[in-house]
Amino acid sequence: MLGFPHTESLNPNRRIDFENVETLKKLHVRMMLNRCMRMFKWEGLPESLPARFIEQNLMINGFVGIAETDKIRAYFGGMGGVLDEYYLPSVFIVANPWLKLNKEFTIYRDYHESEFNKEENCIIGLNDTFSYGLYPLIEKYAIQLATNEITLNVADINSRAINILTATSESAYNSIKMFLKDLVKGKIAHVRESMIQDNDVRSLPFNSQTNSGITNLIELQQYYKASFYNEIGLNANYNMKRESIQQNESDMNHDSLRPLIDDMLYQREQLADQMNKCFGLNVSVEFDSIWAQRMMSEDAILDQEIAAAEQMEEAAEEPETAENPDQESAEPDADASEEPEEDQKEGEEDEETV
Repeated sequence: MLGFPHTESLNPNRRIDFENVETLKKLHVRMMLNRCMRMFKWEGLPESLPARFIEQNLMINGFVGIAETDKIRAYFGGMGGVLDEYYLPSVFIVANPWLKLNKEFTIYRDYHESEFNKEENCIIGLNDTFSYGLYPLIEKYAIQLATNEITLNVADINSRAINILTATSESAYNSIKMFLKDLVKGKIAHVRESMIQDNDVRSLPFNSQTNSGITNLIELQQYYKASFYNEIGLNANYNMKRESIQQNESDMNHDSLRPLIDDMLYQREQLADQMNKCFGLNVSVEFDSIWAQRMMSEDAILDQEIAAAEQMEEAAEEPETAENPDQESAEPDADASEEPEEDQKEGEEDEETV
């Protein structure tokens, strides 16, 4: 497992061995971690507490300890001690050679009655509810990608050999070599007919594999990558249809993208609140990069759907008279026809008085 601090070389110029599953797996693990490091944006952190090391601890180890010795720092360590009333660890053990720090901090919990003591207590931040981190998930897909890449590489190499030429004599062997060299150089190549008639040269079918085998491996590789991106909240379509797909088919898996990253954001918000409470900071965290853009677009779509639903409700609550405007227009005409009759009666009463 890729630990922290790193105990192995991270030389990017190291040669990639496409026949070694472990080498390819480590390559994919690093590349996937690099993509995930821009998932969240922290603001208000002190200079002694870089966001990179918070995320590195959270994603690889599943948790991080925050304590103040001479400065507020994020520490790599282990949890242990006597379990509390909720069966959670009570002690965070730190061994940092550079700081010459070897100490057991008491983990502060919000439900504890005691107040936070900067000299004795630390706070623990989780990557997710069960503090698994992203490493187990990344390692799973890294192994699948690595093994499939090796299979794809072997299939690609084997596709170069359509058949095997065999020779029964030295002269036939030299003729075959000359024949292949001429083909590589683009010359017109030939062999003597007598060699073929005497079975000195024979062609044996070697590769019966069609292009569909390589195509299936490429699609499987794309499926693994898309599944990983879906796990971390990015919509990467892995529909295997050869023709174009509809919009509703592309949006089918939107509901499954949010749970994990929403939980990760919630745990980081809890950590930020604890840092503000215990250390007097003003720390905040939110989605960053493409994750922030996706959340904004999804929220905008949700607002449009809510507005459309409200308009439909208002339209259904309108009075029935609005649906029959002819009745409304007929009523004023009846009133207008009654007015002359009233004027006529008033005129007759005036004549009688005279």
